[in-house]
Amino acid sequence: MSIKSNPENQTKFINSLVLTRAMEAVFDGITILECNDEAGNIIYANKAFLTLTGYQEGEVLGCGLSFLFGSNSDETIITSIRTAIKSEKTYAEEVLCYRKDGMPFWNYITLSPVLDEHGTLMHCIAIHKDVTIRKEMESKMLKTIIETQEVERKRIAGDLHDGLGQTLTAVGLHFGALEQDIEALDDERVNKIFTKTRELIAKATAETRLISRNLMPNTLKHFGLKTTVEELVSSINALEEQLHIVFTCDLTERLDEKLEMVLYRILQELINNTIKHANANNMHLELQHKSMELVIRAHDDGVGFDANAELNDKGLGMGNLQHRIRSIQGSLQIDSEEGKGTSVLIRLPLR
Repeated sequence: MSIKSNPENQTKFINSLVLTRAMEAVFDGITILECNDEAGNIIYANKAFLTLTGYQEGEVLGCGLSFLFGSNSDETIITSIRTAIKSEKTYAEEVLCYRKDGMPFWNYITLSPVLDEHGTLMHCIAIHKDVTIRKEMESKMLKTIIETQEVERKRIAGDLHDGLGQTLTAVGLHFGALEQDIEALDDERVNKIFTKTRELIAKATAETRLISRNLMPNTLKHFGLKTTVEELVSSINALEEQLHIVFTCDLTERLDEKLEMVLYRILQELINNTIKHANANNMHLELQHKSMELVIRAHDDGVGFDANAELNDKGLGMGNLQHRIRSIQGSLQIDSEEGKGTSVLIRLPLR
């Protein structure tokens, strides 16, 4: 029976033709995925998707979306995408993808389920939107904000060092000059008060120096990231009664000055979060230099927390951490459960 002689077939044909032309006319990439197999294979890809990715139609049909992902794509997001394809819920997320020629681009993927008349999941429609320009603008804005913060940190650090720090040092010297006169009084109570006060002045001086160093470490400019973090960890281990930090780093050469500052702030934020919130006894912090990326691993034996909840509401200082990582196009993965400590994995691409 021909299409012309059957109005129902004619309507289906026209609808199918209109739908196909509509999908080919949109600017965003569109793929339709099969949901009755494990891979979620592509059964349709419009011209915009092929243009965006650089692949030919025959190269993508029958494949899952895995060919879009690469070494710097966020594994957590990739896992969520694969799970969402098999679910009956709409999902949207930005993920770093790669074109056929290896060029990276930021892909805002929206996944929508397609059910049959019985409510059974049959297909998944994926819309791919190139948001690279917006991500680059966001990155530039974040870098500007961070650089502005660093200027202010430098000013405050100078005020602490030249103002309060010098004053505390002078008080300590003058107080020390009274020591012989106090001892001559031979009053046990007065001697105890004197000793305790001298200890408090020494502690306040040490903490002021630590705050100043944290705000703007001079050693970072002169000696590099590895030495600066080692000094920070040593100072914290000397002051903290409960927490002990072990830091390992395989850097053998200096990095770009601005990159070193961002890395220092990331490591500092990880340490501060552990001190303030983890109630941990031990923390291991590692910075590893690979050919195409820097990898930061942190683990503590503290109380742990709900990682998904805290990432969503930017709690526990995670907002600052995420902003710094995003400013250099990095990825963050957190594995934590209440009562089981926290592990953090950060990947930062080298360009």
